[in-house]
Amino acid sequence: MNKTINLLLFGETGNGKSTLGNQILGFDAFRVSADIKCETKVTFGRKGVGENANLFVIDTPGLQDSAGTDKQHMIQLVQYIKEHKELNAILVVFNYQQVRFPYNIQTMLKLFCNIFPMKEVGNHIALIFTNSFTRRGQLTPELKHSKIEKVLPEFKRVIEEASGTKINNNITTGFVDIDPEEGIDDNGKMDLERIITWASFLPNLNVDSIKEPEPDVRIETQDFSEMRIDGEYIIKTIIKKEREVYCHLDGSITYGEWKEKDRKEEKVTNPEIEKIKKLNLDHEQMMQKIQEDNERKIKELNEQNQKLQEKAHEQFLKIAASNKKNDDKIEKLITILTQNKNKRNNDDDDSDDDDLDGSKGKKKLAKKYLEYKNTALNSHEDRSGECSSGKNEFSAGIIEENKLVKLEKEEIFSKEWRNGFQENTFEGEFKDKIIVGWKLISFHENDNGGSWQRKKDVLGTPSYKFYVSSKLWRGCSWKLRIYTMKKMDDTSSNDGY
Repeated sequence: MNKTINLLLFGETGNGKSTLGNQILGFDAFRVSADIKCETKVTFGRKGVGENANLFVIDTPGLQDSAGTDKQHMIQLVQYIKEHKELNAILVVFNYQQVRFPYNIQTMLKLFCNIFPMKEVGNHIALIFTNSFTRRGQLTPELKHSKIEKVLPEFKRVIEEASGTKINNNITTGFVDIDPEEGIDDNGKMDLERIITWASFLPNLNVDSIKEPEPDVRIETQDFSEMRIDGEYIIKTIIKKEREVYCHLDGSITYGEWKEKDRKEEKVTNPEIEKIKKLNLDHEQMMQKIQEDNERKIKELNEQNQKLQEKAHEQFLKIAASNKKNDDKIEKLITILTQNKNKRNNDDDDSDDDDLDGSKGKKKLAKKYLEYKNTALNSHEDRSGECSSGKNEFSAGIIEENKLVKLEKEEIFSKEWRNGFQENTFEGEFKDKIIVGWKLISFHENDNGGSWQRKKDVLGTPSYKFYVSSKLWRGCSWKLRIYTMKKMDDTSSNDGY
């Protein structure tokens, strides 16, 4: 004789528990509603027939049913299970089309695990996804795996927290289309067969240990005391109060209001009354003495403070007078130094002008020209670069103006770089002049905004050619400065310069 497999269906209203029970038993054992209104009003079970004769399915009212409270449903469910005596597996029915694990199922699972206090209850629970279809038909293995990954961790966490024990990593799951548009849901049928096989190997749960879903109520009693002084008497009142304490299945405790049960007063003579009066008098005298001492000390401190302020004022006046004398001396010294410096500068300017007009000055200028030219020819010139890591200036040679070196030309390349890749060429040539220095400056909004290349040697020559670019979405603008000297005979004077 085959073992009877007892299955309990549990879940929200409208998730297809009754239809699922009919599919398991193979005939219309339970009434099914055409809308989301719950048809199952009480917990009851039906036995299968024929090849399903060893199956017994218990259908339960859906959670959040407007026709009755969840608590009343749980009370009737417990009574039915205790009368039925046998239960192998609990199938939690969850609508595949729901995005998240419903909060009310979490709450009722916690209550369910408290009603079934045995530690192994978590390993008797399976999760079945109904309405398991997509717009294109049946689910793919990838979609099933994705759904399990989203729902199963929260499902396990709720059961483990409520039952206080770890459950198997591989919770039994199944996907069933309770109302397939095209024939029979073969994949769902195979999932149901697999779940029934899993349940057949489970022992019966100990339903005798199931708790009633009503809180335990106990009475708590406590004495409260009140004390008051009435003239020469002390009156002590003892009040006995009691309240109801509700211990709920989810582990929470709530309390009723305290209610007075009995009251008793004791009236005795106050032996401390004279002592209290004496203490009060002593206290007043002590506070008066403290106040007098404080007033005397404050007066002394005020007198000392006045003397210190007068002395500090005298010292301040002396220091101020001394600082005034030092300021006058420093001001005179600065005036003298400034006059001497201006005189030296004027003398140097006159000397330079005299030198430039004379033969000695021309030779000095020619010597300086040769020195600048050699400096330019021997200077290192970078061939390329990028405005990266905050670097935005590149230069070579002499880049400061003086009597020989002039800023000959300045070119600017600035485009709306967000419109795409931009590029430009700076080039030019000077007659009777040589280039002794160049400076390339980038103005960029972020690193790696652009790059440049030198197309020919520039220093010591009369011409230049640079290529610059700006990258899309990482742009920069460029400015080129060219410094030149007029050509001179290396051994002659600077005629006409």
